[in-house]
Amino acid sequence: MVKYINRRNTDAFKWDKLDRDFSKDNLLPFWVADMDFETPDCIKEALHKYVEYPLGYFRTPDLYFDAFIAWEKNYHNYAVKKEWLEYAPGIVSAITWVISSFTSSEEAVIVQTPVFSSFIEASKRAKRRCIQSDLVYKNNRYEIDFKKFEKDIIDNNASLFILCNPANPAGRVWTKDELKMMLDICKKHHVFVISDEIHQDFKDPSLPYNVTAAATVGDYDDMLITMTSASKTFNLGGVQNAFIIIPDENNRKRFVDYRDSLFVDDGNGFGYIATMAAFAYGREWSVEVNELIYQNRDLLFSMLKDTHIGLTKLEGTYLAWLDFSSYFKNEEELKDFFENKCNMAISYGQEFGDRYQTFARINLATSKENIIEAANRILNNLN
Repeated sequence: MVKYINRRNTDAFKWDKLDRDFSKDNLLPFWVADMDFETPDCIKEALHKYVEYPLGYFRTPDLYFDAFIAWEKNYHNYAVKKEWLEYAPGIVSAITWVISSFTSSEEAVIVQTPVFSSFIEASKRAKRRCIQSDLVYKNNRYEIDFKKFEKDIIDNNASLFILCNPANPAGRVWTKDELKMMLDICKKHHVFVISDEIHQDFKDPSLPYNVTAAATVGDYDDMLITMTSASKTFNLGGVQNAFIIIPDENNRKRFVDYRDSLFVDDGNGFGYIATMAAFAYGREWSVEVNELIYQNRDLLFSMLKDTHIGLTKLEGTYLAWLDFSSYFKNEEELKDFFENKCNMAISYGQEFGDRYQTFARINLATSKENIIEAANRILNNLN
């Protein structure tokens, strides 16, 4: 049974660090992409057992690899080999390393906006141009203009594409055909691809197809790195443990050489133990959480359906993407509405692409009561 936890005053970044990004620190938070649910018992039990012994140097258990490999095979049809797996403390760190080591300063990184803001930020930190290739918004759903995507690659000398699969905050679970078309364009133009699949275990239960691992739709092993983690599926962002899947030996050496030059060659035992327990024993919990999230989506959308808010179809992730352009002209007006009128903390659209000043990303991974409160605050202050 998944249980909601009140995380206020627990040093939770989402609840207790509002003053970093917002004008007030007493807002109801729907911003940072983590969940307000109790940690699964299997993870807590494994960590309790671990701390009973001296916390000395740690050898990664075989089950850590075996559990993840089984998870990918059973739920994403991706046959991962142990020798392909490398460690990173987080996906954003790994993305930055790949940008730095796989591209030159004359080349560009391409992303499909709206997209996770850290993709854009990682490109900037690696001192690379970031090309924002906008998705097409039709009938509250995002699609890819493949001709424009290819043109943006050619015109801007893009050599690396960061794919968000499923798409955050666009909410799309890409089909096999869409993935293949994107990857074939990249292959044609010698564009290396990072596929961020950290949200791979969240999808609309009614969707007739599953989240597809990009690496399974064709022969792309020499040009594709897949990145994922237990941090979204099981809310383990604090343990800093991610899987970097690199089938090609030369690419793997390139990644490892760069990572090791930073003296980051291993993680901490807590991260390995928590991640191992999650993938080995946490499936039932993750399925229940997914169902709760999409019940929250249906609840929020049903309460807002008679407004002029654009409710983007949410196929994957637990992050709703709402268009307030019928009510506000820019981000300044949107901020005033949410922070001063609704007393809510949300993620503002411009973080995810230059064109999205009137969009809001709202985290659904919380209690039903918080969703109802959020909807009522929005409804009561729209006028």
